[in-house]
Amino acid sequence: MINPEIKKARKRTWKIHQLERDTQLRSNNKDKMLIIGGTFEYKDYLFDYDDFEIYYVDGEWVRNNLYAWYRIGGHGRVHLFIPDNEIWIERNHGTVRYMSRTIIHEIAEFKAMKVLPFYHAHLSALAEELRNKSRLTKVTTLLRRALKS
Repeated sequence: MINPEIKKARKRTWKIHQLERDTQLRSNNKDKMLIIGGTFEYKDYLFDYDDFEIYYVDGEWVRNNLYAWYRIGGHGRVHLFIPDNEIWIERNHGTVRYMSRTIIHEIAEFKAMKVLPFYHAHLSALAEELRNKSRLTKVTTLLRRALKS
């Protein structure tokens, strides 16, 4: 007989994978006219990089108003409320270098999710963060400039 707790954990894991899969599939069908834009206190434009607009967001505001599980950074294939050409990073979350790695991670994950499920794209993006030192230096420089202005 299977332990009921193990059975429960298996079911929960399946539901999480199902949710990730459904979100990824729906990201291809989202309404491009839905734009959370304009100048609001929660979202500030930083710079363009690799065909994405990078924004600083108030993570607490996002968690309270859009998605309770929002963490550190996001893109439009995981968070359907983020436009596909935007990367959001949370304000004042770690060092500039850490935030730069987050930007690189989110871009790599977005691109990988065209062909991979979220979990595998996430692992691939973790490796990409560490792989390319010149990209990290460039993003860090852009972020430092944007934060000074």
